[in-house]
Amino acid sequence: MANTRRESTALQGSENTSYSAGLILIPAMGLRPHLSTSIPDIRQGINNLSLPVCAEMISCIASAIDTAFALHTTTLKGSTVSLIHGSVADTKLFAVSPYPERSVELCEVPSWDQLFDFALANIGHLLKPGHALGTWFNDYELMHVLDVVVCLSNRDEALDLAKRNRQLAIFDIQSRREISVSSPSETLLVSLPGGDNA
Repeated sequence: MANTRRESTALQGSENTSYSAGLILIPAMGLRPHLSTSIPDIRQGINNLSLPVCAEMISCIASAIDTAFALHTTTLKGSTVSLIHGSVADTKLFAVSPYPERSVELCEVPSWDQLFDFALANIGHLLKPGHALGTWFNDYELMHVLDVVVCLSNRDEALDLAKRNRQLAIFDIQSRREISVSSPSETLLVSLPGGDNA
């Protein structure tokens, strides 16, 4: 049995665990359960663990949250911050929120902790290429919104992605303006000769 956490985690790579022997390493804890612990109990314990994020990742997330928090609270309009590249303000990109189920709406300006918790909860998406943490103020509903956004350089691709995910708009990061996503029926009305728009 290992005497320290370091020794116990080193055992992970050196021992071949066997389900049949009833011995399973729990990497997140760096410990081995007693041989009497049943395999279903161990599997359930592993499924319930909140796996730790390495120190370097915490530092990266914290830095991005510092930026997002500063931008959102000073402008009260929003921010688009990549966990890898930092703020993407003033770049020729279009932000789309293709994960509406991940959006969070808040009545008040988000705190640093709320932003950090949101980033941790969505870390799997935020680390994907082209993804970023998006914050914005919905002035129609008076809500602060936290989103996982995809940043695309092609406006048409961004509009298409937004349509496929039933979004109402995309955000032009460089121009700092919202671009409405038109529905097929709106496009048809505009193109019909003799319509109200002619």
